[in-house]
Amino acid sequence: MNATGWPAENHYTTAHDLAILARAIIRDFPEHYDLYAQKEFTYNGITQHNRNLLLWRDDSVDGLKTGHTEDSGYGLVASAEQNGRRLILVINGLETKRERAREANRLMNWGFRSFSTDILADTDDIVLRAPVWQGEFSTVGLSPQRDFKVLLPHRGKRKMVVTATYEKPLMTPIEKGTVVGSLRMTAPGIETQEVPLVTASDVAREGTFARALSALAFLIFGE
Repeated sequence: MNATGWPAENHYTTAHDLAILARAIIRDFPEHYDLYAQKEFTYNGITQHNRNLLLWRDDSVDGLKTGHTEDSGYGLVASAEQNGRRLILVINGLETKRERAREANRLMNWGFRSFSTDILADTDDIVLRAPVWQGEFSTVGLSPQRDFKVLLPHRGKRKMVVTATYEKPLMTPIEKGTVVGSLRMTAPGIETQEVPLVTASDVAREGTFARALSALAFLIFGE
């Protein structure tokens, strides 16, 4: 209902939306993001202090914004980075400023302590080889289109299952980088994560005579 965030009838947001907004600010406006880490600033002879108490409690915290309304209580959108890994936290409905800071600090520490981001496969990895129909090579390597990073609780790694699905067989000619399937990770209680699988190289089509032999072999042997 407005762009200020002040209470208004039918004016709502969600924790998820605030997390998306925080991620966009960090990603798209790095030249402004340093402002959120300032503990204080002085303007016109008046010093204003940042209300995000996590800035004093944890050096890895570098933003973002506190909030309070009578209806929703005390809230905070915070972010921190440790060892190249960033977490975004959204908390709301607390009764006091101290409780907001205490619970946010506990939740942030729990996030860093209990979860980790792992690269299951990077773009240079050949995760499997897929059969090719009537190509100069019988198979082609498949790689993730982007680094396959997954976020998992430490206890969930042992129950993680990674599966690959792709078109079979692949028809030639094949261009490197063609999306032909997906690499998927599942684990109990965790949202399924996946990345497209692409061909790792070009594969030209066989000549006419070779294709005829391949077709005959398929009719006779099924391969």
